Amino acid sequence: MNFRFEYLAVPCGGAVVGMVLNERGSEDLPHLGSTAAAALAAVVAVLAVVVLSRAGTAAGAGVAGSVAAGAALVSVPLLISGTPGLFASGTGAGLILGGLLVLCTSRRSLQAALAVGVLLGSLGPVSTTPRRYADYLPDGEGLGSSTMWLLLAATVGFTLLCLPVRLRVEASELRALIVGLALPALMLLVHWVFGLSIDDRSYPGATWQATVAWSVVVAAVVGGAVWLPRATGLVLVAGLAIAAVDPQPVFVTDRWLVVVVVSTSLPGLFAGWRWPKPVVGIGLLAVVAGVGLADEGLVAIALPSVAAFVLASSLPAPGGVAVPALLAPVLIVVPYTADVGWTAYSGQFGWVAIGPTQAALVVADVAAFATIAVCALAAWLLTRRVGSVAVQNGG
Repeated sequence: MNFRFEYLAVPCGGAVVGMVLNERGSEDLPHLGSTAAAALAAVVAVLAVVVLSRAGTAAGAGVAGSVAAGAALVSVPLLISGTPGLFASGTGAGLILGGLLVLCTSRRSLQAALAVGVLLGSLGPVSTTPRRYADYLPDGEGLGSSTMWLLLAATVGFTLLCLPVRLRVEASELRALIVGLALPALMLLVHWVFGLSIDDRSYPGATWQATVAWSVVVAAVVGGAVWLPRATGLVLVAGLAIAAVDPQPVFVTDRWLVVVVVSTSLPGLFAGWRWPKPVVGIGLLAVVAGVGLADEGLVAIALPSVAAFVLASSLPAPGGVAVPALLAPVLIVVPYTADVGWTAYSGQFGWVAIGPTQAALVVADVAAFATIAVCALAAWLLTRRVGSVAVQNGG
């Protein structure tokens, strides 16, 4: 049989990773929240890529083992709540993501499918419970989703069927490894310092702290992308630009809309793979952000397609670089909109933890467009580098 099961395992697994890391954090870690699980997942994924890349002919079995072990750990929060469950789910998501990235072996089509899967999972299009009500739900409520369990079973099953596939494992680049480990750690540190700088007396006036935190993250991501050789950092600025267009809270109450959201991402995925134009895609993200000022519902439909186009246009990338880029929404946006809030509607007013005053809303909107502009400029500079065309057309 010549059917390529990896084209089924990769998007299913990506969606599982996004859904798992989209959960709220443990109350035992008030200044870390969901960032702890996302950062842990990113570090584990990078290390898994490094280890499996050195496995040689055993890489295929290593990928299957990594995904299976990750699936088991993802199930732990149903039995153990609190910090242990948080760390288990983060580790499991990282093992799944790392194994699937090795399965992709820098092929643009597979990496793009994985990126879109993670994106759709992190945006939560199959969730019917608003994130702003997450604190009132029992532990493991989100992980009890039948959709997630079906996707998890499909990921493990299809990955096992990929065992006969001979992987073209590539050596890890030192700079990619440094960026892949440093960025998640930095984002975790920034969120921790941000949480410490805010107390009950400052809510909702955290505009200054949030602006500083976001500026540090933007500078680090763009700096890392520029520091990487050739144009391999393109996916980093793409992930950051997508994170700046936060559609939260987008919660689907009509299951048929899930089909619409997933279907709209497919044309963007194909277009980005066939005609890679990362700068154009980032420019379209600015249009989507502008539409979001008037109608958040349209963003829920338009963002998956445009984001898929941007990600597919920016790949392939080394596994160490792809990890923080694919997890950008849960590393950057979710911690602030989910864990730092003041009312039931805190997540509706921006992509960072700033208050719902009119001045704060203006700051959030300006910062979002400024971030997208910086990402577009960085992407343009990266595509101008010698060899960038070859990188974009490879795979």
